Amino acid sequence: MRITALSAYFFIILGALDSFCFGLFGFRISGEIFGYATFMQRLFFCLVGVSAVFFIVFAIIYKPFKSLSK
Repeated sequence: MRITALSAYFFIILGALDSFCFGLFGFRISGEIFGYATFMQRLFFCLVGVSAVFFIVFAIIYKPFKSLSK
């Protein structure tokens, strides 16, 4: 579970940085690494999306922020 969470966190951070650079500068990091409109870039964004869903489900099931609401 720990390796899954760390890899999901890694992909979420990469996706967030990619979106930030695209929004601010019009530069897509994943496009430069994998090529624009390629299978690898689509796979990258799919992994980012699956990682985000993993963290949403993780937050619903395990409620990691429950102690912060006191």
